[in-house]
Amino acid sequence: MEEMVGRWWHVALTRLTRPEHAAAAVQLSDVKTAIGLLFRAAGGQAHVRLAEAGLQRTAAPRHWLHRLAGSGERAALAVMEPEVLALPPSVAVFADPALNRDLYLWLALLTAHWVPSGQWLTDNRRATRRALDAFPGFHPRYERLRDLHLAQRPPVPGLRGRAALAEQAVA
Repeated sequence: MEEMVGRWWHVALTRLTRPEHAAAAVQLSDVKTAIGLLFRAAGGQAHVRLAEAGLQRTAAPRHWLHRLAGSGERAALAVMEPEVLALPPSVAVFADPALNRDLYLWLALLTAHWVPSGQWLTDNRRATRRALDAFPGFHPRYERLRDLHLAQRPPVPGLRGRAALAEQAVA
């Protein structure tokens, strides 16, 4: 009985701490061609190959449920190296597969415009501005992804105001 309750507890905590939508997951292998085309069309280097990202330790603060479940310490994060653009093997952030596909495309577009200076937030804003200037038709998708992502986050005082300021800096 204890073992059954333990398994149930683990499954319940895992579901609470991973806001994934498995039924809407998009696999990197299914969108690899589209990602490669967009990355190169956006100015990404032709010699860069696409690969699946491995799990990396994250520095993000964890919610108490993550600490209790022992999760949230590692994630498959997008990484740009001189020869490789590594993206998560699957994306299941949203309940709609089209949005998960758009998120993959956004990662490719953003990465193609990324110029690292060591200041992640500044680099992100600049890359976002460059990407949206180069591909203005992507702006409605970007806004939808951004708004839905912010809506998924737990309420943090001042976060919405800071997001609006960040958007003004991009515009």
